[in-house]
Amino acid sequence: MYQRHPYQWTIHSAFPGADFWLLSRHSQEMLGKPIQEYQKGCFGLLAPECYDPRYAFYRCEYLWSNQFWYSYAYGSLNLQHLRITDVKKVFKPGSYIISPAGELIVLTPQLATA
Repeated sequence: MYQRHPYQWTIHSAFPGADFWLLSRHSQEMLGKPIQEYQKGCFGLLAPECYDPRYAFYRCEYLWSNQFWYSYAYGSLNLQHLRITDVKKVFKPGSYIISPAGELIVLTPQLATA
């Protein structure tokens, strides 16, 4: 069993103990799609304690449905892939995106500093 961090995402390849997984190799349309069953070659994400895992899955579904991962796709053929370093940068503490409707979406809360 993996320890859930208070505010950081845990992201690994070959991570069967994750809450859900992102397709890391597929066509551009499917790249980054969150799935709920472990498959070899996917990136596993364990949500931080501050997020319900179902809500975290929904957030990742939102990213995928808005083609967020298109700009992170590598490969020149039909088979595209994501780099785990890019996925980790997206979910680093203090990260957020602006939705197409102009709404702020916090992916990881900012670290508290004293």
